[in-house]
Amino acid sequence: MSSVLAALAFALTGIHVGGERVLPIGYAPAWSPSGDRIAFVTRGNLWVADADGTHGAELLEDADQPAWSPNGRRLAFVRDGRVWTVRADGLDERQLARGAHPSWSPDGERIAFDRDGEVITVQWYGGKAKHAGTGTDPAYAYDGRLAVVQEG
Repeated sequence: MSSVLAALAFALTGIHVGGERVLPIGYAPAWSPSGDRIAFVTRGNLWVADADGTHGAELLEDADQPAWSPNGRRLAFVRDGRVWTVRADGLDERQLARGAHPSWSPDGERIAFDRDGEVITVQWYGGKAKHAGTGTDPAYAYDGRLAVVQEG
């Protein structure tokens, strides 16, 4: 229950970084792998800031559900019901496939996402999508295992 309250507080008041800095109202925070940057969504746009909340900048318009690549060089995100990737500096946007809830594989080669109750994986730079099972909200473990949410 406390995580639900924390998420609600985050959505209503903004992102508290290290208990010292409050970023604008936002949601979907995602720490970079090195912990030196944070991506988040505010007013429907994707922002990136330093870990202490300084140097925040809008990276992309109309973007949601950010997820950092393991090397911190790219972000996966969702726009208009499709999964995309972009370099951490906002350049080189690549549309991958229809879906939501992107999660990077530990080696950074593939992105898992869900689409209509199915889990799909695709190489981050594009290519043929592969069916990985049924469920939603995929999440990779450090060893490459994939967890999903299933009803029932």
